[in-house]
Amino acid sequence: MTAISLPWPPSNNRHAVAFGQESIASIPATPGIYSILDTDSGAFYVGSAVSLRKRMNDHLYRLAKGSHANQRLQRIWDKRHGALRFIVLEELPGADRSARLSREQTYLDKARVGENKECINVLSVAGSHEGRKRTAETVEKLRAANVGRTFTAESREKMRLAKLGVPRTAETRAALSAARKGKPCNRPLGIINKALRKLTAEKLAELKEMRAGGASWRELAASCGMDLSACRRAVLGITYKDISQ
Repeated sequence: MTAISLPWPPSNNRHAVAFGQESIASIPATPGIYSILDTDSGAFYVGSAVSLRKRMNDHLYRLAKGSHANQRLQRIWDKRHGALRFIVLEELPGADRSARLSREQTYLDKARVGENKECINVLSVAGSHEGRKRTAETVEKLRAANVGRTFTAESREKMRLAKLGVPRTAETRAALSAARKGKPCNRPLGIINKALRKLTAEKLAELKEMRAGGASWRELAASCGMDLSACRRAVLGITYKDISQ
């Protein structure tokens, strides 16, 4: 194996185990850095996880299903999965995402990801696709796969709910604001694109009557199938200005 400054060889680590379901219980359920090693070729993969035990299980599931994102690791599994070892390189109790990725990056840098052929990580930046190179053929396949792609109403609702209440940092809000400055608006302020409207003039009038009668914003939102904020803005006349009375 190419000499790199990592906790190697795996025999020196108390958490170097055969890569299989029978070994999962022996892996700590703590945050940390791990490696998957092919003992035959010396090829290895480095990663970080919130739970090392869960991550091992995730890898096993994808590999057994034949759908692992790392094709080189999938090929090794298909040919000789008995040679794979899951190695806990370092436990990081209480570490947050930033700390884990920073530590993972240290290992990737030492492993010379992208240069060392035995390091089979696809991404050179921990937690990011930055630096990943795709062939023109792959780019075209990705483009073709997404042309005309549509989502079911159920999928759209799940995506909408997943984004509700997601906090944004001041830096993120400032970046979004800066990106939008100077871009022309395709509609007058407060007017919703008609193709996206959920409310008719009659329904909006009904919501206003309900609000005047003491109904809560939550009750109004539930009655029209909108999220609370959008419903409130419509009833107050911030949006739907062209049909507000």
